[in-house]
Amino acid sequence: MPGLVLLESQARWAPLAGHAQACIFSSMKTWLGLAIVASVGLAPGWLTAQETAAGRVLRGIIVDSVSQRPVGGAVMYFEGRRDEFYSGSEGQFHIPGVGFRDTVMVVRRIGYVPLRVAVPRTDSPLAVDLGELALRPVATKLDRIAVEAEEVSRFPQLSEFYRRKQRATGGVFITREDIERSAARQTSEMLRRVVKIELDCINDRVGADNCIARNRRGRIIRPNRVSSGTRRGNVIIPEDTATLDLAADRCEMTIYVDGMRSSLRVDEVPLSWIGGIEVYSGLATTPPGFGNATCGVIAIWTTTAIRG
Repeated sequence: MPGLVLLESQARWAPLAGHAQACIFSSMKTWLGLAIVASVGLAPGWLTAQETAAGRVLRGIIVDSVSQRPVGGAVMYFEGRRDEFYSGSEGQFHIPGVGFRDTVMVVRRIGYVPLRVAVPRTDSPLAVDLGELALRPVATKLDRIAVEAEEVSRFPQLSEFYRRKQRATGGVFITREDIERSAARQTSEMLRRVVKIELDCINDRVGADNCIARNRRGRIIRPNRVSSGTRRGNVIIPEDTATLDLAADRCEMTIYVDGMRSSLRVDEVPLSWIGGIEVYSGLATTPPGFGNATCGVIAIWTTTAIRG
């Protein structure tokens, strides 16, 4: 009978099913126990690391190695991180949230050789006092090379800029340090200091986004107006009425931003974003990679990544 066969099958398999459920339940209890043991064993250490990473603080003071005076406005950053911190007017600094991966801190200031500081490894959530960190003033060519090497390490996109600068390829080079030393607020203000450039701004207002950089040396001939005829004394010669008056004009320089030809005007690139500027007055000095710009090139390198 079908019903008897079904009942018989259920009766036959019931003990096995119960045994399987018991095994599964036993396994679940085993894994749950292991998980509890593991969590109990690891939780204290994990929480300590998390709390320490969130609560670690570095503090200290930055001084001049020669005068021993405090150095304010020094910038500090950790390798692998893009955020920056600054020392106060008395050279003091207080940096919270220092993680265990932040093992090397770099200290920089205009006119000084970059200082690399090893961050002590400690499990203490309290502040770590680094004491006095002495910055050495730039005094030699090797010191200058060290400054540029750290700049490339921080911003790898500037490597070609500094390579050409060291080779003195015939261009004019403006570094981020030059920009910071200046009182310029706009890119056009910085470029106006370059002898080879003339800025064409509406109403002669430097800093306007529509300023056009022109080459002082390069000139193009453009038609100015149709002449009404040539006067010789009081006599107009009719056959000359189609003659064009020609005017000389300074040609517009080609702009490159981060190695790419750009349609941006110079003041559309914020000065605070710029890591370096190269200026070439013509084909004779323009290096390969910047095209055949007969009127010269302004190559802007940023510490970010912009295109236009």
